[in-house]
Amino acid sequence: MNASVVICTYNRAQSLKRTLQSIQAMDVPPHLSWELIIVDNNSSDETRSVAEAFIEGSGVNARYSFEGRQGLSYARNRGVKEAAGAIIAFTDDDVIVDAHWLGNIAAAFEASDAACIGGKIMPLWAKPCPQWLTEDFFWYLALLDRGERRIRLSEPHLWGANFAVRASLFAKYGYFNTAAGRIGDKLYAGEETQFIRKLIEGGESVYYIPDIKVHHYIPEQRMKKKYFRRTIFSRGEQLALADAHRDDSALLKVVLYQFGVATGKLWKYVRALFTSERCAFSRQLDLIGNIGYIAGRLKFRRREYSSAWQRFKRGRKLGA
Repeated sequence: MNASVVICTYNRAQSLKRTLQSIQAMDVPPHLSWELIIVDNNSSDETRSVAEAFIEGSGVNARYSFEGRQGLSYARNRGVKEAAGAIIAFTDDDVIVDAHWLGNIAAAFEASDAACIGGKIMPLWAKPCPQWLTEDFFWYLALLDRGERRIRLSEPHLWGANFAVRASLFAKYGYFNTAAGRIGDKLYAGEETQFIRKLIEGGESVYYIPDIKVHHYIPEQRMKKKYFRRTIFSRGEQLALADAHRDDSALLKVVLYQFGVATGKLWKYVRALFTSERCAFSRQLDLIGNIGYIAGRLKFRRREYSSAWQRFKRGRKLGA
C-alpha cells in the first residue's frame, strides 16, 4: 500500500460529505495504491451513516473507524495505527482537496528524501469576506500560502488540513500529543506542529510544496469577530495548561505577572482604538489571549485542588 488518507471528523456530517465527494473525485495515478480511513471522534450526528453510505457506494477503498476518546489527537493517532500505507496523508472534514492532491503528495515523496510535506490551504468562503478580515488574520482560520516556491522548512509552518508523513516516523518519534489539539468544541490546536517540530529537530527534511493544495471551507460563523476571540482565548488557555504541567510555579506570582502584562496590552488596545480598526482588533486579540492564559493557569490549579480533595475523601473512606 503506497498511501493512506486519514480524515478525522466530529459532528460535521454534511461538511464531511463534501470532503468525501472531493476525495472520490480525485485524479489518482493508476499505479498508486491507496486507502481512506474515516475516523469518527465520538460524533453524535449522522457522521457514521454518511461515512458508511460513502464506503458502500463510492468505489473508494475506504473504511470507518470509531475513536471514543474525545480529542483530535486521539483520532489522528487511531488513524495512524490503522493505516497500512507507507505515506499517511492528513486532511480535515471541512476541506475540498485538489484533484491532484494525493498524486502530487506521492510524487513529492518519490522525488525526495522528505520526511514530511505539506502545502497550500486556500479559502473557500461561504459568503463574501468582510472588509476587516484581511490576510493578517488568515492563520486563525488555518489558511496557508507561502508562495510558489518549494521550501525546506526550519520551523513547523504546515497545518493539519494539508500535510503528509512517512508512516515509519511515528515509530521513531511517537504519536500526536493528546494534551494538544482540538477537544470536542474546544478550539485548542498545535498537535501537528508539535510533531513536525520533533521531525525538524531530529534532522528530518520537512517541505512546503505549493502544488499540494486544498481548499478550506470557511462558514459564515468563522467570519465573525467572536469566533476569532473564542479561538485566541482557547489558545491562551491551552498554552497555560501546558506551561503549568511543565512548571507549576507559585500561582499568585504567575497570575500577578500576567495581570501586569494584560494591563499593558489593555492600554495598547485603547490607544489602537483611535488609529485603525484592524490594529485595534489585533490588540484586542492579543489581550484576550493573555486573559485566556490566566484562565488556564487558574483552571489547572482548580483541577489540582479537586484531584487532591477526591484523594483525601477516598483516603478517609478507606480509613473508616
